[in-house]
Amino acid sequence: MRRCSISAIILMLCAFRLGAADHFVSLTSPNPTAPYLNWDTAAHVIQDAVDAAAPGDTVTVTNGLYNTGGRVVYETVTNRVAIIKPLTLQSVNGPDVTIIEGHQVPESTNGPGAVRCVYMTNNTTLIGFTITHGATDTDNNSTYDTTVGGVWCANFTNSVVSNCVIIANSAFTQTGGASGGTLNNCVIANNSDAQIAGGAAFSTLNHCLITNNYSASGSGGILGNSGTVVPLGGYPPTFANDCTIAGNWSAPGYGAARTTFLNNCLIVGNQDAGANGCRLYHCTVVSNSIGVL
Repeated sequence: MRRCSISAIILMLCAFRLGAADHFVSLTSPNPTAPYLNWDTAAHVIQDAVDAAAPGDTVTVTNGLYNTGGRVVYETVTNRVAIIKPLTLQSVNGPDVTIIEGHQVPESTNGPGAVRCVYMTNNTTLIGFTITHGATDTDNNSTYDTTVGGVWCANFTNSVVSNCVIIANSAFTQTGGASGGTLNNCVIANNSDAQIAGGAAFSTLNHCLITNNYSASGSGGILGNSGTVVPLGGYPPTFANDCTIAGNWSAPGYGAARTTFLNNCLIVGNQDAGANGCRLYHCTVVSNSIGVL
């Protein structure tokens, strides 16, 4: 029987990935060096660490305002952070002190040069960030560039956003705050768009606060299946479980609309209809201009 030498066995082991790695991001690291495997060599730019990570890895980010770098995924708009492989991006100390900031065009908000905050592909996780000041282009001939200023989850279910504050983002056409994905324990506030949902659309929301969002012609708060087709597939319903939908407004005047399933939710203080075209289970609807349509 032929036996492998010890050196051959070591080479064989090295050829395989033995486990997931951790990568680090810190604005104050003294010597940023790929692949950013400790705090001394941590990346200064989140996208650099995400690019250095392999599927299944974790990228950990410490306190700071992260508003440089990015990557284009579709068409021309840059995403401040584009997670295009299955991995986890998490903060050390939560959204109060860890901020991913896009870019809004002075005076017009949306337009050439705007930067969306975060793009997420399948089987990705985002934990513990404030996501703010994202925006989109205004080119009506584009398919993707005018949609989603905050967090765009390409998959409607298996991208997960947890413990995040998605605030003050804008989209020229569809969905200011978040589109797709599963959102857990998030605040979605003060976002805006033109025609779909100021807050969130086509998502599953668990224990979230959706407040003070605006849409020019869609739903101020959240919206589900509109019966049309989007570039990456058909629109799904939106599910809101144990959420508060409060103080949202739009030109039509909805807090939640279009094939949205609301379970154990508080729907309060929205302009006109608190819910329109939705299914409500064990919900409280109070102090909206109109209750349910």
